[in-house]
Amino acid sequence: MMIDFFGTLPGLLSLAGLAVLLILVSVLKRLAARARARRTAAGLVPPAATASPGIAPSATSEPPRWVVAAVAAWAALGEEPAPSAEAWKPDASWHDPWLASGWRNVGVTK
Repeated sequence: MMIDFFGTLPGLLSLAGLAVLLILVSVLKRLAARARARRTAAGLVPPAATASPGIAPSATSEPPRWVVAAVAAWAALGEEPAPSAEAWKPDASWHDPWLASGWRNVGVTK
């Protein structure tokens, strides 16, 4: 279904729009980083203030906080048993009416 959409003009235009949006975001990030570096070099902003609040500095050996939170959440889930097919098996009292009527060797024929 996706191939049908992206093979049409609206689909191709949406892909082109997405590519332009991604390029625009990349350019804006680079411009912001350059401006931040210029302000830091000029002494207008102290270097500690330029770091993002949710990202740890790269000089530390600790993983990011989101990695620690994800591992903690995964560990909190606990070990669950693997699903089994027991719930899908028929009861012992269930009988197949086709087998009961003698249709044992019926197969697909041409």
